Amino acid sequence: MQAEPGKTEQSASERSSSFKHLLIFILLFFAVWVVRATVLFFIDERIQSEAGRSVYSNAVKFLLWVMPAVIYLRKHDRQPALRYLKLTTPINKKGLVYAILLSALYFAATILFETRAGGKNLHDLYAASLAEWLKAFAFIFFSPISEEILFRGFVLHQFAERLKFWTANLLTAGLFTLIHWPFWIWHNGFQGWIIQASAGIFLMAILLGYIVKMTNSLWPAVAVHIANNLLAHFLHT
Repeated sequence: MQAEPGKTEQSASERSSSFKHLLIFILLFFAVWVVRATVLFFIDERIQSEAGRSVYSNAVKFLLWVMPAVIYLRKHDRQPALRYLKLTTPINKKGLVYAILLSALYFAATILFETRAGGKNLHDLYAASLAEWLKAFAFIFFSPISEEILFRGFVLHQFAERLKFWTANLLTAGLFTLIHWPFWIWHNGFQGWIIQASAGIFLMAILLGYIVKMTNSLWPAVAVHIANNLLAHFLHT
């Protein structure tokens, strides 16, 4: 049965309007974060305590990355936020096995590349004490949660509702890579290492998006993201 012209046209109009609202949300988020990561970063620098600086930074990130996405889902999309963000969905166990294997290959390739081509070594990774591991974990733990909730939980899901998964995943990975640029360029200027770092982040972001698709949950991607940041913390030149 053919749909009524009025209803088809209305549905297309609603989809277009919804996509515009999403783009506006993303643009506003980027605008706010650019200001926070550049001209307002002096606030972080004035906090003398490393722990206090970390608490402040993670609190600001949660307020700017997580809360707007939750509010958007509840007020605009009328969606149950926790389930939509795949924070409460059951994990696909078969997909989890594939995700673990794929992540192991990714980390092995990363270590091989960084030690052979990047001139880095694993000495600190092996030599670190339990206290050093716990300290690094405590400082690294919270940021990946906020980042995954916004980008793989919200942005990727929103794009995937409108586009093919791999198109959505590539777009999300690109946006996730670009969100790092304001801080880097503001504090260091545009240097060659930014391209190399961006390539690494882009590849990791693609992997994280695919892990969410395979496992039907955000938490495996959060775990891999934390593990990646820990590895980066202990790999040194």
